[in-house]
Amino acid sequence: MAGMITVAILSNRLPGLAAKVPGAARALVARAVLDVEGQAKQRAAVDTGAMRNSVAGRMTGDTSGEVGVGQEYAIYVEYGTVNAPAQPFMHPAVDAVRPSFLAAAAKLVGGL
Repeated sequence: MAGMITVAILSNRLPGLAAKVPGAARALVARAVLDVEGQAKQRAAVDTGAMRNSVAGRMTGDTSGEVGVGQEYAIYVEYGTVNAPAQPFMHPAVDAVRPSFLAAAAKLVGGL
């Protein structure tokens, strides 16, 4: 979809780990997808609520997921325009979730 912002959550090491602990690796990514979705919804600028309500996450594979925004104008909100300042919500959402995701991944790897 033109103008759609998508943040993909991927990890190079998770496919190998998934073979050893399939449920745990999937759950780790699924939790991150839900967390990023929630953070993005909390951080989204709201006029009518359409953009916030269009934020949705989904699993795209056993160890990958994405969070997207269904409103075409979301990219202009995220990055701004010559007439409107940026009001980032997707990148800050990922930044907020990253530490807990990395900590959980390190704990999973350390337990192998």
